[in-house]
Amino acid sequence: IEVKSIDEKTNTNDELIIKTLKEFDQNTPALVVLLTADIAMTDIARIEGVEYFLFEYPHEKLNEHYADGYQFRTLLFDLAAVFGVIEINNVLVFGEFRGKTKLNELKLRFTDDIYQEFHFHWNLCKKLNELKIER
Repeated sequence: IEVKSIDEKTNTNDELIIKTLKEFDQNTPALVVLLTADIAMTDIARIEGVEYFLFEYPHEKLNEHYADGYQFRTLLFDLAAVFGVIEINNVLVFGEFRGKTKLNELKLRFTDDIYQEFHFHWNLCKKLNELKIER
């Protein structure tokens, strides 16, 4: 979604962003939430009455985390469902679209020419899955 900036004069870009979000929030039925890692932005959002979520940077060393294919697909689905659409390597993943009947349905739109390569690997995976090879 692209939101037109307000015409009001502001002191900072942060204030312009927050006031634009506030106006958009007042003129749309959707819940607008500012996602930020900038604590100063949250102060302005609080003053203007805009919902926000502050991401905190980790300060300790991060451990490695592993996920299997199912967990990764679930993460992608959850992100697409929450945000409506996400982009991964020139592929738009839609979680919300007309005609959706099941919770785990996603729609993909390829923004460049990788569709042929994707289709090849997808068909290969389906054929390998049909072999029913046990581990």
